[in-house]
Amino acid sequence: MDMYASVVCGIDGSEASLHAFRQVLGRMSAGGSLAAVAVLPREILIYDATAEVLDRLEKQRFEVARNLQAHLDTLTAEASAKGVELTVRLISEGRPYERLVEYANQANASLIVMGARNAGQLQRRLVGSTTSRVIGTAGRNVLLIPEGVPLNDGPVLAPTDGSAYGTRAIEVAAQQASQSGQPLLIVSVAAMPEGAENDPMSSLRSELSLEEARKWAESALSIVEPLGVKAKVFVLSNEPYAAIAKAAKDHGAGFIVMGSHGRTGLSHLLMDPQRNG
Repeated sequence: MDMYASVVCGIDGSEASLHAFRQVLGRMSAGGSLAAVAVLPREILIYDATAEVLDRLEKQRFEVARNLQAHLDTLTAEASAKGVELTVRLISEGRPYERLVEYANQANASLIVMGARNAGQLQRRLVGSTTSRVIGTAGRNVLLIPEGVPLNDGPVLAPTDGSAYGTRAIEVAAQQASQSGQPLLIVSVAAMPEGAENDPMSSLRSELSLEEARKWAESALSIVEPLGVKAKVFVLSNEPYAAIAKAAKDHGAGFIVMGSHGRTGLSHLLMDPQRNG
């Protein structure tokens, strides 16, 4: 985590969020700043609720808060055992994504870390609603770690789609590769329509798409070469999500760095790929 001097981890009590925190804790450099932030979701207003219902809701809210605090206390002890100073915050109410981003902004964090459940579904459904909202509003890098998947030191994979967001992702990926001493894998994907080989017009569109993908790859390579980063380029044909996931698995990538507003989907997302799925 040398690139990131100030890291904020979102904690929701799930095994995925606890796993993500522990993976980052094991990578923290001396002098780095680490925070664990949990948000107690705001209460849902129920009109005409009976006193019994309101009492039950209050007890449930208290139990959630108690469990979140217990997790934060455990993480504090684990950080202390590793010699890492941890800041913890239990925010009493609000939308989790808003409060997490707000805290990260106030702390001037360089990275937000979140856990992802159901890692096997990441190829198609990369993020849930809270995570996607954090990515969309944070204005800073977000690292998404699937539950049960360790951070590793494999190559850094960066898809490029020719957009400004994709270009920025390439720059971040090059930094990550340089810091870790790992090679950079640049992937450019030409979307191939089904049945294109049997349709002259579709075949022509596919060829044009492939040529465009080659130009994106060449442009990305021209960005990283002056930085002295060792890079390999792959121009692929398939659905972008499938091609990216397969390339990450085939080459043992340690991270996927993507642009959230590019053509291929997810600036500011650094994702640790599932190596086994």
